[in-house]
Amino acid sequence: MGMMTPTPGSFGAFQNLTPQKMQLLRWERDMQYRNRPLTDENLNQILPSDGFEIVEPPEGYKPIRAPTHKTFSTPSQFDSLYQIPDNAGKPYQVPGTP
Repeated sequence: MGMMTPTPGSFGAFQNLTPQKMQLLRWERDMQYRNRPLTDENLNQILPSDGFEIVEPPEGYKPIRAPTHKTFSTPSQFDSLYQIPDNAGKPYQVPGTP
């Protein structure tokens, strides 16, 4: 009869979101805006132009790159320092009831 299967975006992308999810999306968008890379024009507006000079890094300077000094991965629910002991030791003895 000419009807098509509705897609998730056909009724509006935010129709089925809870207020908590909407607030989380607003917060994430705000954090992305605040942590965006600044252009030279942005920095010229923020910083004063007098009293600053560009300093060259010393010879042999190697900046630290985040992936090279990151040695630990994100822990998961399967990574645990606790090990279940084997039953090789003495079993626990429950005394008999009088």
